[in-house]
Amino acid sequence: MKILNQAQAEAIYGAICAANNISGRVKVKFDQRGDHDYTLAYEGDYGGITVRVIRNRLVKTREDFKTQADFATNYGLA
Repeated sequence: MKILNQAQAEAIYGAICAANNISGRVKVKFDQRGDHDYTLAYEGDYGGITVRVIRNRLVKTREDFKTQADFATNYGLA
């Protein structure tokens, strides 16, 4: 099961691509209700993307992608 829904994945990917054009990086926090506190998605130092589900200040679930292309492929954005 994927952590992000399609709209969230598209928004993250679009923001990361736009930030790359100006040598920037993106970190996005989605506030949630229900079984976890929030979801955090961000671009790492070497172009990878990490998505984490945080609950009670601990990482509950995590997805790591080595490249933006890996993220795009996993979420059907390529």
